[in-house]
Amino acid sequence: MRVEKLKLNPEIYTGNSYYIRGDYNIIDDVNTLIDTGTDDSVLKALEPIYHGLGKKKVDLVILTHEHFDHAGGLKYIREAATNEIQVLAFSESPTINPDIIARDGMEIKVGDSIATILHVPSHSNDSICILFEKERILFSGDLTLDVYSKGYTYDDEFLIMLNNLIGMNLEAIYPGHGEPIFTAEKIQPMLKNTYYNVTGQLLD
Repeated sequence: MRVEKLKLNPEIYTGNSYYIRGDYNIIDDVNTLIDTGTDDSVLKALEPIYHGLGKKKVDLVILTHEHFDHAGGLKYIREAATNEIQVLAFSESPTINPDIIARDGMEIKVGDSIATILHVPSHSNDSICILFEKERILFSGDLTLDVYSKGYTYDDEFLIMLNNLIGMNLEAIYPGHGEPIFTAEKIQPMLKNTYYNVTGQLLD
């Protein structure tokens, strides 16, 4: 599994877009975009990336939610496509018009790996995260995982998920904005600090 953070238009407000391929670009791999950014700069960012002989540039688009800075580029991806592209989203909005409606806990092939969809409606009702349990990688969308002060309120579902993520000892978090965070040594203290600031409870 290979992940590339695409270089989008720096002149506008945009979320991150990630391109995922299998390690060897074989036919069965599912070339996937997680979020598309705001505009058509996602197309230019994809151009130089080798996507595999005889393979589609993009097989699947997963949207972490339908806000414009994460889903605005979808129409350009669809317009430029010379093949059928599957779009997965929790939202059933006609603007998104997904081919696959996301469900909490569903599994789907991404690149050469299997991802689990987590419904986390704390940012928006249709927000999801994408978890690669085997690789210990999370694409978190706009879910706030770095809470540095007390006073935030989250529901029990968020706390259960946060506790589960801590137990997974994640090696990478790819957020919807900002730079990815790598290594469990950095991620674990951040998640435990968030748990403490939300619940007032310390974790070992």
